[in-house]
Order: sequence, then C-alpha cells, then structure tokens
Amino acid sequence: MNGPTTHREALLAELLDDIGRVHERIDTVPDALGAKLEPLEQRIERLTRAMATAAQNLLEAGNVHQARIAEYIEKVAADQITASAERAAAQAVNAVREEQGRAIAAVREATQEHHPDSTAPQAPAGRMITLAASIGLMVGIAIGYLAATT
Repeated sequence: MNGPTTHREALLAELLDDIGRVHERIDTVPDALGAKLEPLEQRIERLTRAMATAAQNLLEAGNVHQARIAEYIEKVAADQITASAERAAAQAVNAVREEQGRAIAAVREATQEHHPDSTAPQAPAGRMITLAASIGLMVGIAIGYLAATT
C-alpha cells in the first residue's frame, strides 16, 4: 500500500493509527484491573466469612444469655409464688386457730352457764407422758414390722 497522498489522508491515517493504539490499550485494562481486583476480592471474602462467624458467635451468646434470663425469671416467679402461698397458708392457719379459740371459749362459756359447778378434769402429767410413750412405742413397732415384711 502506498502512503497518503493528501494532507487529509495523512491526518486520517494518523487518526486511525491513534485509535488502533487506544483500542489496544483498552484491551489491556481488564487484565490490569483483574490483577488488582483479585486480592481485593479475596480480602472481601475473608472479611465476609469473619463477619458471618462473629455474627454466629454473637447469636449463640445471645441465646445462652436469653436462656439464663428465662431460668432466672422462672426461679424468681416460682419463689414469689411459693412465698405468696406460704403467706396465704399461714394466714389461713392463723384464722383457723383464732376461730377454734373463739369456738372453745364459746363452748366453755356455754358449759359454765349450763353447769356452773362442773370443771374440766385435768389429767395428771404422768398419765399424759405414759400415753405419749405408749403411742410412740406402737408406731415404732408398726414401722419396724412394715420395714421387715417389705
């Protein structure tokens, strides 16, 4: 091929040559970027894995703490229910005792009104001790017999 014959052809030839060199350089850009991006992609991948691991560890720790809090709440609730039940039972027992005391006093008063000469017989202390010992002995024998036969 012959060289350019006019000034215009020379400029067009030079322009086409410049465009060809730009095109060649553009073709090398992806390779150059790929070499620089690969370490960044690897680093992003490592950081992503580290973040996932950290998130999983936080989730597991949160679950452990949530279970501990639930156990504590259940224990506190059970303690409060037990204390409330004990208070209610004590109040009921005291109410029954007071009612029994009033009933016994009323029976004594009624007895005194109808039979002013009568008094309740008092058992001697020795008889009470003997009776309690006898009952204890019988219960002990019964338990011993049951333990021996089973």
